[in-house]
Parts: sequence; C-alpha cells; structure tokens
Amino acid sequence: MRNWLVLRALVLLSLLFLSTSVTYSQSNDDCYICHDDPGLVYEKNGVEISGHVDPARYLESVHADMACVDCHIDLIDAEIPHESNLEPVMCDMCHDAGDFYESVHGVLLSNDDPDAPTCASCHGAHDILAPSDRRARTHLLNVHEMCATCHGAEGVAWERYASDERNVVDQYLDGVHGQGLVAHGLVVTATCISCHSAHGARSADDPQSRVHRDNITAMCESCHVGIGDSFNESVHSPTVTQSAGELPICSDCHLAHDISSPETRGVQREIMTQCGDCHAEITDLYLRTVHGKRATLGGMAAAMCYDCHGFHDIRPLNDSLSRLSEANIVATCAACHEGANANFVGFIAHADRTDRERFPILFYTFWLWMALLIGEFVMAGSYTLLWIPRTLQGLFSSKRHAAVPEGTKVYQRFRRIDRLLHLMIIVSFVGLSITGMTLMWAQSTWAQWLAPFLGGPEGSALIHRVCALITFAYFAIHLGDLIATRRKRGVSWWKFIFSPNSMMFNKQDWKDLKATLKWMVFRGPMPKYGRYTYLEKHDYWAVFWGVGIIGGSGLILWFPEFFTLFFPGWVVNMAMVIHSVEALLAVGFIFSIHFFNVHFRPGKFPVDNVMFTGQMTVEELKHERAAEYEELVASGQLEERLVPALSPRRVWWMHLFGLLMFVTGIALLVMIIWSALQGLY
Repeated sequence: MRNWLVLRALVLLSLLFLSTSVTYSQSNDDCYICHDDPGLVYEKNGVEISGHVDPARYLESVHADMACVDCHIDLIDAEIPHESNLEPVMCDMCHDAGDFYESVHGVLLSNDDPDAPTCASCHGAHDILAPSDRRARTHLLNVHEMCATCHGAEGVAWERYASDERNVVDQYLDGVHGQGLVAHGLVVTATCISCHSAHGARSADDPQSRVHRDNITAMCESCHVGIGDSFNESVHSPTVTQSAGELPICSDCHLAHDISSPETRGVQREIMTQCGDCHAEITDLYLRTVHGKRATLGGMAAAMCYDCHGFHDIRPLNDSLSRLSEANIVATCAACHEGANANFVGFIAHADRTDRERFPILFYTFWLWMALLIGEFVMAGSYTLLWIPRTLQGLFSSKRHAAVPEGTKVYQRFRRIDRLLHLMIIVSFVGLSITGMTLMWAQSTWAQWLAPFLGGPEGSALIHRVCALITFAYFAIHLGDLIATRRKRGVSWWKFIFSPNSMMFNKQDWKDLKATLKWMVFRGPMPKYGRYTYLEKHDYWAVFWGVGIIGGSGLILWFPEFFTLFFPGWVVNMAMVIHSVEALLAVGFIFSIHFFNVHFRPGKFPVDNVMFTGQMTVEELKHERAAEYEELVASGQLEERLVPALSPRRVWWMHLFGLLMFVTGIALLVMIIWSALQGLY
C-alpha cells in the first residue's frame, strides 16, 4: 500500500512538472500569431519567401477544418518560434497521388530538379479551393492559366522547350478548344488536363501517355464520340491499310494545340497542304487543276480533297461505302455539279498531262498545242527580231506626228463599227487575260495578291464569263456586218472574200513579205503596203481561230454537265489543256508580238491611235500605205474619204485609254514570264 501511494505521488509530481514547463504550438491560432503578419518573410536556398497565411482565405479553402500541424507534421512538437527550414508537405498522406510520380512532373521532382512542380505549384498552398469553385486555380476555366505559369512565355518549361514547342498555351487559346473556353465559357471543351491528364502527364514518346501516337485517336474520341469509329474504318486506319510507314492520326491533320475550326475556309484551304504532307505527288497534280487553282486563290466553292474523298471516313475506292465508288461517285460530283451524269464522272480529277503512259490522249494533246505555241513564237519572234534594227533606226530618226488641229481634213481609215468592234475586243481580251492568267498562275505571288481585287475566284469567274459573252457578241456582230457589206456590194461570196482589199491572204502578201524581209536587213526599200498588210491579216484570222478554239473549249468548261451528255468526261480534261495553252499563246502573242508590231513603229510609240480615232493624216497614209494612197488617188475616192479631225481633247482621252491597256498588257506579260521561269504553271 505504501509503495502504491509513493508511485501515485511520483506520477502527480511528474504531471505538475510538465504543466509548469515551456508551451508548444498545437492550434492554428498559435500559428497565426506570426503567420498572420503580411510582412513575414524567411529565406530558403538563398531566396526570400513570404510566410504570410491569410486566415480568411484559409477558412475558405478545402482544408478549413484541418489544423496546420495536420500537414506540417514536423511541427507537432516544435517549439515556438519554429525553424524555417521545414520538411516538404506530403499531400499523399491523405490524397492518392495516382501515377504522379511516374509522370514527367513526378520524375523531375524525384530527381530533385529545382524547377520541378509540386502539388502546391498547381493547387496552391493555404488557399486551395475545390475544382468546382470558379476561383480555384484548377477550375476548368482557369486550368490553362495555371499551366501557363510554367508553360507560358518565359516560364520555366518555356525556357526548356525548343522554339516551336514553346507557345503551346497561346496556341491552345487561339484554337477552337481555347476559344470555346475563354470566348464562350464552354467548360465541356478540352482543357490541358483533358488531353494530358491532371496528375499523370507523360511525354508523347511514352507508350502509356494519352498523347502517344497509338493513343491519341481513343483520347480524342472520348469527346468526339463516333468519329473514331469512322476513322478506324478508313484508309488511314492500320486495321484497313497495311503500311510500312506511320499512318496519320488526329494531331497530324488537326495539329495538337492550335486546332482551328474546320468550318472556316482558311482551315479548309490548309487541309490541302496537310494532305500534301503525305500525298505530295497527287496534291501537286490537284493544285494544277482548276479545283486546286481556285482553292489556292481562296475560292469558297472550289472542291477540295475532303469534298470528294471525305473527312474521317475516307475509304478505299473498291469499298462500296466510298464516296468515289462506282455507286456513289455521281452523287459526290453532283454535290457541286448539279446535273452530273455517268459520262461526267469520267473526268480525270488528278490527270497528269505529262504522263504518256497513263494519260496518252492528254499527253499528245498538250504537246501538240505546245508545239503550236512554240512554233508561233519562234516564227513571229524571229520576224520581230529582224525588225528591231529598222525600228530603232526609225525611232531615232523620225519625229512623232504632231497633234492634228480640230477640223483639219484627215483620212477616215476605219468605220465606227470597226472601232466599236476593236474596243470590244480590247475590253474583253484584257478582262479575259487578267482573270484567266490569274487562275492559270494561281501559285504565283502576284496572282494571289491580285485575286481579291477581282472578287476572288468567284468574282474573277463572273468577269471572265461576261468578257466571254462580249467576245461572242463582237464575233456575231462582225459576221452580221460581213453579210450586210457583201449584200450592199452585190457581189458573190467568192469575190467578196478574195477581193484585193479583203482580209484573205493573196499573192501580193507574199511579195510584200519578201520585200519587207529585204528591207529589214537593209537590202531594199520598204514595200508599198495596201489597205491591209499580211501581219494584219494574220492577226485578223487569229481572232477567228481563237474564238473557235478558246471559245469552244471555254464553253465545254463552262457547261461540262451539258457537254458530257454527249461526250466522255475526259473531253473536259482535253478542253482544259487546249483552253489554257491556246489562251497562253494568245496573251503572249498579243502583249508582245502584236504590241511591238503596232505600237513600236516610228512615230507611233507608245500607242497607235488610229484604231481608236479611225483617222490618220494624208501624210501618214502616203508613208504607211503607199499602195492604198495611190489607189485612192487613181480612183478619185481620196477626197470622199477625208473628214474633219477629232478634237485634241477627245484624242487625248482615247490615247490615255490605249496607253492604260498597253501598260496593263505589258505588266501582265512580265508577271507571266516571271511565273513561267519559276515553274508555277
């Protein structure tokens, strides 16, 4: 009994001793004695860190009902004030860390990387809010900002990445997912953690990563339900196509962060180049077709890869569900070409006119017309080169004809209808040339710059067709005028066509050509030309040829659905070849050979006004058309053909118009030559 009493006394003394010893921190209020001070700082690894904890914010956090020492367990028995160098808080005491320690962040942390993110880096420290709280750093609307603290500009992750990988957050915000989030508040859209996960972010090279090539399709389908099913049955799926190389995945076409809406035309145009990353040869052929050229110039209605082949459901051609299968191809074409028929689908979308084995008809058609083009330029160019010495001699030795005072008697060379038809030719030809060459050389910088001023491919096509109608109109008017003139003269068609002053070639033209060639090389005098020279007759019949060939092929291209009711679809391909090469010949000839022969003559440069005014002085007639002058004098018709000269002001405006057309043609010719040298046709 005595021993028991002694033991109790010792216990009581011990408790009394403990109760009178130093006080230790156990409550949050004890911590706030110091940490409620906003000015509290301490140093860690040479860096000053704030030790302030706002009690109000802590009470709003998810840990409001917890004591400080629940997390800072090394302070349970610590003396106040405690040491500043505390052990890191181990959140996984309460929270399952999952695969964090195997993630790229966790590996950095395990390797004691000073830039490694901790739980507090993303969630905060004493102000952690539930992810459902709009103010939380981990709320879906704020996740990108939280990630940007490291992965944004100048962040620690930004510094480590290569230049093309740095701006991932900005790219995300520019993309359809980021815009859906920040511009429209759609929290159902994809955020950083949707693709990379919250705690288990791994390198894209890691087979277990959600963004590894083998896993991206399934990851994207978690939101885009059903697309994965279509994709897995397409030619891009490894289950359908056995390929030694890598097949495309979602991010190859849609990118990873800067994902733009496929509804925008700019993105739809980019798809062409994305397809070309794998299908380079076929894409190059597509870009040389009318579809590709219109798309390159921003055409809103131009057929692109996906219009014919599909999006995620691209299937082999022998698959009955393919858009280009025999059962479906007419309907696919009819989506743009109403009235498409079985012949129409015979059009070769990616035809290569230089491939003799696969497309022999197009190959020989192309080179036949190219031979025509080359031959024409060789002959006409050689003739023009021979003319240059005489032209230079005349330019330096002759004076430009002075303006004729109003009312002075001048020779009326051309009728009003002749001048009207020539004006229609100029307007339609320049309009056709600008719009047609812009489309033909769509890959060139100048064409892409000019296209918007023409209203894009759609506006350009409208201008082109209006000018084509003007062409058919002046051709019809001229034929009607020929019929009326023959009737007025009361002669047969034979005599009308083969009369000395008609536009038909005759023996005198051959004599004039030989005499002109001698004159060019200083071996004889300049011949006496009649009303029309062999050059003018050549250009006249070139219009007949051009309207027939260019106009006819143009009509096939304008109304392919109608013409393929009677002809196979590859006729449209032939029409494209003929139309483009013949147009190139016409534009090149008119703006070089014709311009030189007409406007570079002594006394005429830079513009010969005769076709605009219809008038020329008697002195000009004597010098340029000596044979015609002598004939008029001999027949007594010269006086009858003399009329009062137009006012100088009126002539000035005509000259200005002609100069504008001249400069336009020369500028277009220079741009075409530059593009041809770059191989952009």
